[in-house]
Amino acid sequence: MTKYSQIAIVDSMTPKSVEYYEKLKKAGVNDVIVTLSRSGYSSYSEIAEIHTDIARRLDMRVHAALSTDLRSPFHDARHFFSVYKYLGYNFGSKTMIMCHPDGNVKNQAKNLHELLGYISYFVNKDD
Repeated sequence: MTKYSQIAIVDSMTPKSVEYYEKLKKAGVNDVIVTLSRSGYSSYSEIAEIHTDIARRLDMRVHAALSTDLRSPFHDARHFFSVYKYLGYNFGSKTMIMCHPDGNVKNQAKNLHELLGYISYFVNKDD
């Protein structure tokens, strides 16, 4: 039987304590996907900074997540990468996009495609 890595996805609802992360490590979690930005929340980076700092101090691998409602793909991508760079994520990190589309958004597929285009544009291909 194949053994897969255990991964935790953390966001604003996740406890921001070293003890919580120590419990994750004890349970075999070595990778943490930190939500760096969320549509409509300009101060979300403070939460991401705390989670990133704790995970790194405990020598966990950190990866980035973007949570989007698909209303404003450009602004979501721009804010995500400003936090990404500020927190020192490198382009070797994995990136996850969580879509929670607003029911009023028309052309959700088009907006997702646009968002993916912006993200691929922001990624430095040399890293």
